[in-house]
Amino acid sequence: MKYFNRVVFLCVLSLLGACVPEANKKCSGDQVLVNGLCVSKISNNDLEQNLDCGVVLNHQEETRIMYQSSSARYPDSCKEEVQKRSCDNGQLLAWSGSFKSVSCSNEKIRYAASSVVAGQSCQSEIQKQICQNGQCGDWSPNKFSQTSCQVQGYLSCGNVLHNGSESRVAYSSSSVAYGQVCIQQNQTRTCNNGSWSAWSGTYANLSCSVQAAAACGNIASGAVEMRTMYQAAAISEGQACVFEIQNRKCTNGQFESWSGTFSQPKCVISRIRYESATVNPSATCKSQTQIMTCENAICGVWIPNTFTNNNCNIIADASLTTSITQYGITWTFATPVKYGQFVNGDYWIVDPGDGVKITKIDPGDVVHTDGIRHMNGSMINPNTTIQGYDGAGDYDATKNVGIGISAQKPLILRGNVSLVSTISNLTPGGAWHVSYVKTAAVLTCLSSIPPTDSFRPGISAPNKTLLNLKNINYSLLKNYASPVTPPDISTLANQFQMVWLDHGDWRTRLMRPSDGIPENYYYTQYFASAALLLHLNYTLEQKKKLLINFMQLGIDLYSFLESGSQGWAPDGGNMNERKWPIMFAGIMLNYAPMKNIGFKSGDYLYANGHGPGNPPSDFVYFGEDGQTFYVAQSDIDITNSSSWHPDTRTAPNYPYTKAMLGMPEWGIRYSTSPSLSDASWNANYRTIGTGVSTWAGTSIAVRMMSAKTLWNHNSYFDYIDRYMAISKGDRDPFGYVVPGEKAGARATGFIGAMYDTYRNQF
Repeated sequence: MKYFNRVVFLCVLSLLGACVPEANKKCSGDQVLVNGLCVSKISNNDLEQNLDCGVVLNHQEETRIMYQSSSARYPDSCKEEVQKRSCDNGQLLAWSGSFKSVSCSNEKIRYAASSVVAGQSCQSEIQKQICQNGQCGDWSPNKFSQTSCQVQGYLSCGNVLHNGSESRVAYSSSSVAYGQVCIQQNQTRTCNNGSWSAWSGTYANLSCSVQAAAACGNIASGAVEMRTMYQAAAISEGQACVFEIQNRKCTNGQFESWSGTFSQPKCVISRIRYESATVNPSATCKSQTQIMTCENAICGVWIPNTFTNNNCNIIADASLTTSITQYGITWTFATPVKYGQFVNGDYWIVDPGDGVKITKIDPGDVVHTDGIRHMNGSMINPNTTIQGYDGAGDYDATKNVGIGISAQKPLILRGNVSLVSTISNLTPGGAWHVSYVKTAAVLTCLSSIPPTDSFRPGISAPNKTLLNLKNINYSLLKNYASPVTPPDISTLANQFQMVWLDHGDWRTRLMRPSDGIPENYYYTQYFASAALLLHLNYTLEQKKKLLINFMQLGIDLYSFLESGSQGWAPDGGNMNERKWPIMFAGIMLNYAPMKNIGFKSGDYLYANGHGPGNPPSDFVYFGEDGQTFYVAQSDIDITNSSSWHPDTRTAPNYPYTKAMLGMPEWGIRYSTSPSLSDASWNANYRTIGTGVSTWAGTSIAVRMMSAKTLWNHNSYFDYIDRYMAISKGDRDPFGYVVPGEKAGARATGFIGAMYDTYRNQF
């Protein structure tokens, strides 16, 4: 720079010096005259370093414009700076500044339009501009000018959004003839930005009607005409006028055939009634045939109706005998006695006033070869577990009236007593198997001749009430079909023929005659099967023997209650199935004390603040009622306390919970000892065969006779439904869940099939 200043200075001097004649000019000592000008002397060193840098003179500057980056995207722009550098004696110094790019390209996006309709796309272009040396060129391309573009929203079609659809049903025709079917088509259309597409399909009719059909007189087509028809035109009393409601349908002016098979428009029932119930031996019973006409399911009155007695007995001297034999047991009398047979075949004798003297019972009381055990014992009006039949167990010799009988020391029977004599099994099968009694027979001593067709009075009752076959209401027996092959009705009737000794607790199973119904708890299968067989479609004649014997069983069981017993308290599987034979006989005979026994049992347990473990004083126990209940808060409390004592042989045991409140449940001795109950499905004795497996059959028989109300214990029926569902593998119909639930131990065969087939009908 200093050299540049000097040059300028010299130039100025030379201009000034030009005005002075060179000859007259004088310069100072450190100056010289150059072209008429005085200039400073230049040293040799300075003259040697005065070099230029190309076009840039020594000590001069050059400039340029540089850019921060080679490109910029809108809204940013190219940033520039002016840079300089100097020439120093032939050397260019470094450029000032920091920008490195010689040029810069600006970019921006522009759109053809500021908005487009829905479904279209915004058209755009990238425009560029090149900047160099501080100058920027034109944007290229430069067709579009809009800085933004918006796609408009889709339009709806009413309430249906874009791309939504609606449907309709269209028909090929607006109407079709009767009997034809309107052919329909499901159609759809789609909303496209405010406009509907065409409907799919080809049908155009929005409705279709089927033309009306012709009527059959005053019966419209499609309606039915009904009538009542009877199976038989005439029947006898004791049979039922079986009818069916038949119908036929009118179809377009034509009736179909009548349903059903019965063909009689009326049914006439006939019966015989007598003027007197008894007549003298020389007289004749005067009878009257009465009829009742049933039509349209309504029966009229008996015509004529002047005689009212169901039967007429001719009073006559009975036959006389000195001995009677039944089931291998013979009773011998000191003098001839009047005798006869009850409707079930058992014998009666008449006390002449001073008693009937029995001089021998054969086989009679003997002592076993062991020298201890008495066998073939006899009892009068037996009503206790302690017995006089056999010395094998629970024996009391004072109750054995057959000891020491002879002509000199006869057994004297007074009027209205039952003598039960037995034949022992020589080798009983043990305490848990075969009874020690093989055979038993009943001889009833009455104070007068019983009416014809009388049932034998119960063996335990002190009074000998006589019930009669003629009072049976046979119409109460149903005629259902069996879904499987049932047990043989004749075989079962024979098994019920012999008296069933049951006057005590569970130990009485060891005195039940082994020639009759099986002992232990297997008898329940026979009871339930008999209850069902009597409602199958057998003839009355085929049912009669089983009917009589099953009712006789009920009469004997009821006599045990008449003797003062409180019944059969629950205990495992041994005390079940006594209730229905009693109720059934009472219902069939319309004998209130037996028919209504349910109102002294079942839910009567809870009368007047009583409950489990605290029954009313006149309460009657039945095992099946005593083992079924609805879970109450008291059960939850006791099974969650130190008072709970479940049977640990089938542990783990589970207490009841709040979730089980109201659940129909089983407890081994609930009505007497609720603290023994266990919620576990595996609770001991729950699934035993005498329990719900046979209860299922009895419950259906009860329902078939509409006797559930008389039974008076709904938890019995609900628990059976719960058990049968779970044991089948279904869910609890009441929605409860208990630990250990599993299928199995379910009634099968005849009883199970009858339950599964008919449960939903009742």
